[in-house]
Amino acid sequence: MENDSLRDLVTIEDEKGQQISYEVEALFEMQGESYALLRNQNDTVLMKVEEDEKGQHLVPIAN
Repeated sequence: MENDSLRDLVTIEDEKGQQISYEVEALFEMQGESYALLRNQNDTVLMKVEEDEKGQHLVPIAN
């Protein structure tokens, strides 16, 4: 049986200006900070979720 679960999709612009679509695999909190685990066919990334008066924003995590 195929995994046909519905997931939220987000599009992120990388450092080269290319737009890349990801599925949201998980949202979680750790030590008072919010994070999103994102995945597509080629990559899995972890990003910090920050919120301000304009809404929520995904922010890269520095290595």
